[in-house]
Amino acid sequence: MSFKKFIVSKGVIGALIIVLFYGLLMVGIYFSGYKVVPSKINQLPVAIVNQDKDSTTLKKQLKKSLPFKHVKTDLNMKQAKSQLNDRKVYLIIDIPKDFNANLKKIDGQSKGELKFYINYANPMTSVSAMETVAKSVGNHVQKSVLLQ
Repeated sequence: MSFKKFIVSKGVIGALIIVLFYGLLMVGIYFSGYKVVPSKINQLPVAIVNQDKDSTTLKKQLKKSLPFKHVKTDLNMKQAKSQLNDRKVYLIIDIPKDFNANLKKIDGQSKGELKFYINYANPMTSVSAMETVAKSVGNHVQKSVLLQ
């Protein structure tokens, strides 16, 4: 059997058609599923949980400065974590108890730390965006605290 007869045989042509069809199918599925996510990142819901009664100003500033249209501020931590697990919220910014008081202490041992919760089971593009937002918010709050 010559090479030419082998190449034009039904088995080789059928395998080539299947490989091309499968490749086009995968490209079509990939682009239809992930193409729209980056343009709609600002529509993902996030939550700000304020457990410190003295940090209402910070909560308002965060809500105003976040690039998201849907910022939930009326949830407690249990509700927010439940919504994060159910993928109704993509990021939780937690202002812990005594956050403001810890910032005002000058003993050098107290820290005011914001906590960020991200559900890593979400699509990678949204997780990456939430990580970027968390770093940005953390840096912004740190700079404003240092200035004050």
